[in-house]
Amino acid sequence: MAAQELDIRTDRVNGIKARIKAVDAKIASLQAEAEKARYNVDHATVTAPYDGYVVDLQLRAGAFIRLKTPVVAFVSTESLYL
Repeated sequence: MAAQELDIRTDRVNGIKARIKAVDAKIASLQAEAEKARYNVDHATVTAPYDGYVVDLQLRAGAFIRLKTPVVAFVSTESLYL
């Protein structure tokens, strides 16, 4: 193998190694973003205490709420009162 061809192939290998490192860094970044999104979804989900339906929703995307402050009016369908 000629010395010139060895240099060319060495440069190609180094370029490929650099690309692999860049892809690995991108994968790590995307995994961190996915973990953050998973955390946000887990901590932003509103669940009902029992079966029923929502009458008045006061909760909007991006709104701030206080702990134990009602944000929806909820009607239960578990038991009926006449």
